[in-house]
Amino acid sequence: MCGTSILCSPCDKNLHLQLHSRWIQPTSTTSTTGSLDEHPTSSAGGLLAARQEVKQYPTRTNQIPRHIPPPHWASHPAVLFLAAGLLPFGTIFVELYFAMTSIWQGYGMQSKKLH
Repeated sequence: MCGTSILCSPCDKNLHLQLHSRWIQPTSTTSTTGSLDEHPTSSAGGLLAARQEVKQYPTRTNQIPRHIPPPHWASHPAVLFLAAGLLPFGTIFVELYFAMTSIWQGYGMQSKKLH
């Protein structure tokens, strides 16, 4: 873990700095502080994490296995696949049906009728 933070952080930051300063935004405002201050902190964090012991949290488990019921039919992937397409289509169809019915029957043109 320590080796990853030591090797990858400077290489990634150097690549990012080179790409950003030469090709993406060639201005004098390109900052090098990202590569200078992130390497020591990531290395220190990697060293501290590697030296700590792994904590074993106490858990109690039952030795008798419990019955897991079968899933409901509505949670089957085929049903979910069909419902994911049917519900949006149904709502759009109903909305368009009422909108087109009102236009075809002339309810949408009440203000433009000539008497």
